[in-house]
Amino acid sequence: MPDGSFAKHRKLHTFVNPNMSSGNDYTVVDTPQGWRVGILICWDNNLVENVRATALKGADILLAPHQTGGCDSRSPKAMG
Repeated sequence: MPDGSFAKHRKLHTFVNPNMSSGNDYTVVDTPQGWRVGILICWDNNLVENVRATALKGADILLAPHQTGGCDSRSPKAMG
């Protein structure tokens, strides 16, 4: 945020490493512009229930960083 504060979000579904633990709450933060922004990371975006729950918490915008590398894909532009 402009004042130097920040929000903390923990990925809800961590399954790629046994040393990681999953978060247990949906994150929605208010911005100085008046928007409510929700955050979902990677696999969390693939589950429509997570998107819906974030919207029900009031998110107007969803930040959804997602990396699909390392997966078999038919797309010639995929990371492989």
